[in-house]
Amino acid sequence: LAMDANPRRLDIRGGIDTNGYVLETENGSLYSTSNLSGDGVLRVVGPGFLSASSPTTSDIFNEFSGKMEASGGEIHLNFSGLNSTMTLCVDQQSDRVEFGGASPYTIGAIEGEGAIELSEHSRVIFGNGNANGVFSGSLESNNRITKIGTGRQDLVGTNDLTDTSIVISEGTLGLTDSAVGGASKVEVYSLGRFLVLEDLSVPIIEGPGTVEIPSHTSLKIGETDESFTFLGHLESPFGSHGIIKRGTGFAVFRASNTSDFAGSLVISDGEVRFFGGSILPATYGISIGTNGTLAGYGEITRPFTNRGRILADWSSGPMRIGGYQDLRNYGTIGTESGGTIELDGLYLQQYPVGSYPAGRLEANGRAIRLVGDNPTTVHGGTIETIGTGKIELVGSAITLREVDHSGHLSLRSGVDVTAEDFDIVTGAEHTLNVEFEPDTDESDGAIRGHGTATLGGTLQVTLPDGYEPAAGDSMTVIDGDDTGVWSIDESFGSIELPDISPLLMRVVSNPDSLTVVVSCDADLAAPFGALNFLDVSAFLDLYGSGDLSVDLAAPFGTLNFLDVSAYLTAFGNGCP
Repeated sequence: LAMDANPRRLDIRGGIDTNGYVLETENGSLYSTSNLSGDGVLRVVGPGFLSASSPTTSDIFNEFSGKMEASGGEIHLNFSGLNSTMTLCVDQQSDRVEFGGASPYTIGAIEGEGAIELSEHSRVIFGNGNANGVFSGSLESNNRITKIGTGRQDLVGTNDLTDTSIVISEGTLGLTDSAVGGASKVEVYSLGRFLVLEDLSVPIIEGPGTVEIPSHTSLKIGETDESFTFLGHLESPFGSHGIIKRGTGFAVFRASNTSDFAGSLVISDGEVRFFGGSILPATYGISIGTNGTLAGYGEITRPFTNRGRILADWSSGPMRIGGYQDLRNYGTIGTESGGTIELDGLYLQQYPVGSYPAGRLEANGRAIRLVGDNPTTVHGGTIETIGTGKIELVGSAITLREVDHSGHLSLRSGVDVTAEDFDIVTGAEHTLNVEFEPDTDESDGAIRGHGTATLGGTLQVTLPDGYEPAAGDSMTVIDGDDTGVWSIDESFGSIELPDISPLLMRVVSNPDSLTVVVSCDADLAAPFGALNFLDVSAFLDLYGSGDLSVDLAAPFGTLNFLDVSAYLTAFGNGCP
């Protein structure tokens, strides 16, 4: 072309070089031998249509980098091997482009407000030549559509992609909810970016690429109850509506790819699993509904409200929860399938509020560990164990306020717990494990404060590495402080104490305290570590009541003068 041209009809078997000009026609045909080139515009204004067809592979448009436009007319393409950088524009809502045949059509951008329809076996690939475009019309396809090239294509119209997939191989594809068009999933390859243009729903997102959720938009996933794994990168600004999980299936994310996600995560239904790294370290917040579950391992360091379940369900590493002072649990935080949980540096509110019930920590088969290296408070609710699960109190800055406990309980060396209306229950099948740590001043002790303790089952005392016992060493397991006292009902079925010969350990149980002390045979009364008349008096009381704990000489099983003689000898020898 040397200038714009507008023949009423085109029948082309040879070549046309558009040369930057506009070639406008009402109808016509491009045959298999024809070739369109240049960067101009081929426009069909109707009332007829322009068809380009070939029974075999054809390169009709392969050298065309301009724009093919339906503007009042229709375009019908039916051949194989289209590989062009052209922009396809369907100008008005009444305009239409039809793709036939069984091979993919690779083009640049798509634009306009009209309709693009693909036959049963044809599919479209757009973005060739790194083209950019915005398409507000309708796209109908029975097969997947694919975005290639480094450019950006936005689909903002109403599409029909029912049960197909949207593939983002390269560049950016922006979608609205109507543009998703019932597609079953969006696949984002490593060089691709899925841009959420408005609140939209996609059943499945997969791949190693990037999903970007701008401010004030949300991405709803999982509504078809299917499960999926997304190993790509999540991005959203602080305060964004973020991700809403629906449906009964589970969605798996790689925690290490969420550092740029500062929106919110809402789990209305089903399960969201994370593995490795910090779980949404920048998130605005996490909300878990009554039918929702957050699971995996890694770190949770941001605020959450849980009415469903938070589960550590991977044996690959613990789930660590901490670093934030407003965490609300009205559901269950627990372990299963080999996972463990560590709580450190948090204020966990579990007391009931309005219609929200009290929350619970539930150690199922594994440990929930209150680390307490940083101030850690659990307020309200219950702490329970199932099977071999146990609650471990580890650090020196733990507060348990209005908490009901039942099950296995383990107190590590150096633990210091402030109890405020703490209710402890160890049943016949449970173990209270205490790692002995000598008190060094009056404020030391495992659990100090006030509450109730119903202690059955097994008391098991162990020694930390490197500890060398000395007579008079004692450990306060449970005792009151200036806030109140304990009410203790102790009926251990068995007591397991370490062999520290020639010394021994004693358990001193009172209605308001429980203490473990290091002493010797003759040291029967406080102050332990020193022998005096109180020890003799204690021996006589025990002897007089027939208590076999002072059966010190053969024949064992009965008390007689030989036991008195043995005691006097031990008293005279003193504690080693």
